[in-house]
Amino acid sequence: CADPARRRRAAGRSADAARSPAPVPRQAVRRLPLQRPAPPVRIRMALRKGPEARFTSHLDLLRLFVRAFRRARIRLALSQGFHAHPRLSPGPPLPLGYTSRAEYIDFEVVDNVPAAFERIINAHLPAGIEVLRHAAVPERTPALDGSVGLAVYRIEWDGAPEAASLRPAVASVLSNNAFRVRRGEKDVDIRLSVADLSVHGNSLVLSVRLGTPATAKVKE
Repeated sequence: CADPARRRRAAGRSADAARSPAPVPRQAVRRLPLQRPAPPVRIRMALRKGPEARFTSHLDLLRLFVRAFRRARIRLALSQGFHAHPRLSPGPPLPLGYTSRAEYIDFEVVDNVPAAFERIINAHLPAGIEVLRHAAVPERTPALDGSVGLAVYRIEWDGAPEAASLRPAVASVLSNNAFRVRRGEKDVDIRLSVADLSVHGNSLVLSVRLGTPATAKVKE
């Protein structure tokens, strides 16, 4: 007669074997390929800043566009990191109080930009700010800060002298290798940044090289 304790152990092993699931065949396990999201599309838009918006600061302009994109339901790509923010990269800032016919902003979108992008986005922008055109930016294109090297200003003011009296002063500036101005407690030479200066009617047209050690300011 078999030992009762041995019979109970054998019965327990049989019950455990009955309860355990059948092994999964190796060929039934499949590893799905990792699906990566499509890379964001980089777009460059040109915009106009009219008299109604000339006192809108550089940062406020970016906030206006973030809100306009959200209202237009155009999804902007977000930066990486803990504090993610929309990917908008503006060009060199326009001084406060100035108007412009050629400002640029790069942005990245998750989906494709709609064909009627200008009409859609302009419907959500305030008066004085208008997107003129847009285009996709090829990969490895330098950022706007590094690719915009020249700013052209048309300077008009009330009581401007006649062109005949302006031309000698303009010729004097262009003929000198140095033009020093006072900034705080220092004298700064801005001549290198002046690419061109000319008279058009009763206004001046000033071309300024950006990124020089001392960039000329219009009021100087």
